[in-house]
Amino acid sequence: MLDIARRRLPSVEFVCAVVPPLPFEDDSFELLFTSHFYGHVVSPEERRRFLGEAFRVVREVVVVEQTWRPGLPDEVWEERELRDGSRHRVFKRYFTADRLRAELDGELELETRSFLAVRASRASERERARAPSP
Repeated sequence: MLDIARRRLPSVEFVCAVVPPLPFEDDSFELLFTSHFYGHVVSPEERRRFLGEAFRVVREVVVVEQTWRPGLPDEVWEERELRDGSRHRVFKRYFTADRLRAELDGELELETRSFLAVRASRASERERARAPSP
């Protein structure tokens, strides 16, 4: 996949890494945008670790996820088949706008029947880290 990206965008630097930690210095970027990734992170602790590491290198995070709708479970393990015929079990969490906004301590930017976009800032992450655990 990286080879294809490098051929299509030769002036862009691509980085492949096992994370955490992200292979970047503190405050390296203004914004991290993630689409349909956060809902595949299984545990709340792993999602908090992801956000903590993200806010180490960026000021703001925008998370786009699939909207929960009546009839969908909150979370489920699904079997997915790739184009090469391989099959994989994949965790999927569906979010309501309120739940994703609260989990990220952010602001709802967009809500449609299909997906949500929430923006959170490093300041809200620092406040969350200082707050006592429930």
